[in-house]
Amino acid sequence: MNTLVFIDMKHTIIDLFAGAGGLSTGFHMAGFESLCAIDTNSKALDTYSHNYPQARIINQDIQKINPLELRLLLGLKKEELTALIGGPPCQGFSRNVTAGYRYLNDPRNLLYKTFLEYV
Repeated sequence: MNTLVFIDMKHTIIDLFAGAGGLSTGFHMAGFESLCAIDTNSKALDTYSHNYPQARIINQDIQKINPLELRLLLGLKKEELTALIGGPPCQGFSRNVTAGYRYLNDPRNLLYKTFLEYV
């Protein structure tokens, strides 16, 4: 007879392009704990910090942070993080932005590649 064994493990996230923490909120509601939030918007990160005081807040351009150094800074072993989440900017090409304000050569359009480097 097979027996299922459930291990009580902590589910953790790192939120890249975190903003005020909207994406993190859904994960928190599902039982995840935020270890770190990274964004360049300091006012948004103030909100994140207020809502999730246990999370390490990094107000810096994600392109200037080495993923390996971040993992070591947070004390994470390989494959210990449950989820890496984030919402890279899309203003440069989003159909939800008025056409006159969309720019295909907007440097933010390439930040999804940095997100993939972290993955």
